[in-house]
Amino acid sequence: ECTKDIIKLPAMERLLAALVEVHRETNDPEGLALCQDSINAGLSNLHRRRIAEAGRASYAVLLRRIAEVLLAHAPEANRACAANLLEEALESALKAAESPCGSAANTQAGDGDEPDM
Repeated sequence: ECTKDIIKLPAMERLLAALVEVHRETNDPEGLALCQDSINAGLSNLHRRRIAEAGRASYAVLLRRIAEVLLAHAPEANRACAANLLEEALESALKAAESPCGSAANTQAGDGDEPDM
């Protein structure tokens, strides 16, 4: 689902939230590892479509969720990458906060429900 060209930030974030929840219930790190390529493809797809600039707040939430997935899979091995993602998420959230409320840079057109951070 994450690799589809029509995926939106909030939808991808919800999918990753469900993935983390299933991992917590099943304790299946190998299952999380199998999802990594799809997550990377989805993130690349969003970058290619420049969605990160159009929905900075949602993008920040998505990056936080990806960091959560990485840490759920292998905390020690993924700590540095997760920290980098969280720094990028903070930058995106700060840019969203600087934008006027309701602007295209602060919300994603066509999907008004942003998940909480």
